[in-house]
Amino acid sequence: MNGNITVLGQEVALKSERANRIEYWRMLKLLRNEYNKLLDINNGQFDFDDFDKYVERNHGIKIIYVDGNIAGHYDIVDKNKHLLLLIKYAS
Repeated sequence: MNGNITVLGQEVALKSERANRIEYWRMLKLLRNEYNKLLDINNGQFDFDDFDKYVERNHGIKIIYVDGNIAGHYDIVDKNKHLLLLIKYAS
């Protein structure tokens, strides 16, 4: 997630790395709620590991893990889906 722009050849941060990380965690929480609602509708037929696949397939981001824990950043795998995610959940 790169929250930077280039001004006169210099890359300038729009948000701090910490602010980006907090926003990412907030969006993950909202995505988890959305996923859990689908889980309830489908009578729990998803596995926990499917959350990663669900997020990647439906929202265009790949959750990054470091030492088995979710990192504070992600990879964008589908720019259009990622944009829709930001429109839907960004504060």
